Amino acid sequence: MGFGGFFVLKIVVLFLMKGGVIFYDKRVASLSLMRGWSHIFTIKG
Repeated sequence: MGFGGFFVLKIVVLFLMKGGVIFYDKRVASLSLMRGWSHIFTIKG
């Protein structure tokens, strides 16, 4: 695991600390997931 792997791990930990609690609310999680999927499909065209 190099510097890049450590950097990704750090971002994941920060994300879980800041916004992870929100995803325990199932409605918010599903809403974010749907929004993320629609965003991906929009980019792919």
